Amino acid sequence: MDTLSSRLFQLLSDDLKNLESLTQVLDKEKKALSARDSESLQQLTQYKTQLIKKLESNSQLKVRLLVSGGVKPVAGKISEQISSFADEQTVTLWHQVQSTLEECKSRNLVNAKVANSSLQRVKKMMDILRGQASRPNLYGAKGYEKSLSNTYSIAKA
Repeated sequence: MDTLSSRLFQLLSDDLKNLESLTQVLDKEKKALSARDSESLQQLTQYKTQLIKKLESNSQLKVRLLVSGGVKPVAGKISEQISSFADEQTVTLWHQVQSTLEECKSRNLVNAKVANSSLQRVKKMMDILRGQASRPNLYGAKGYEKSLSNTYSIAKA
């Protein structure tokens, strides 16, 4: 394994470790959101932020490493570029990192929906407490509520 490939392997190993930790944090975050445990959420958010900063820093290091090795990273073609110079073990690790990253993105989207659902419940409760007339809402394409507007008519007399 040459120096470029071995250094990339080390950075990818670090990424995988951080992404696996992030996966666990996202699972705990989902439980904390469901339980409305604000203390845990605060701690998890801080840890999640630290992990994301590490991943971003590693990403910059990988780009610099590739450029110093004569590889100009091109969006959408990085997998092909890595396959062209790295050994099989590094390429396999690259694919594991990409797969784990996609899993983290998916879990984060689920958590965002759980948080949004909780926010909508709180808004409805606050409207009830304030005695505000509730307007009927429908869900839009992204799963968020939209207020019905009175500007649309079903029929004209």
